Amino acid sequence: METFGYMPTSAELERTPRVLSAQFGDGYSQDSPDGLNSNLQKWSLEFNGVLAETGMAIDDFLSARRGVERFYFINLRAETIVCKCKTWKVKDVGGRKVNVTATFEEVAG
Repeated sequence: METFGYMPTSAELERTPRVLSAQFGDGYSQDSPDGLNSNLQKWSLEFNGVLAETGMAIDDFLSARRGVERFYFINLRAETIVCKCKTWKVKDVGGRKVNVTATFEEVAG
């Protein structure tokens, strides 16, 4: 598995833990994690004003995985996580520069 080796200009972490809830008749409810990997990371990354060659290299890396192949990503905590990227955009901003946005979703295993 390859490692995504580009540093974003900005990164936003989103988490939506999977939770199982049991509702009881007296108004009481009990919550528990849904599985061992119930709190996976989702990163929204931006690469703003990068050289067109770098933007195309990012696009080539993600395109080669076609939204289904896993790769390593080193997050802001210096943790290596396994991700997939199903959506990304490349925008020409002129002067041989581009903006790239991508969403990396952590996958179990």
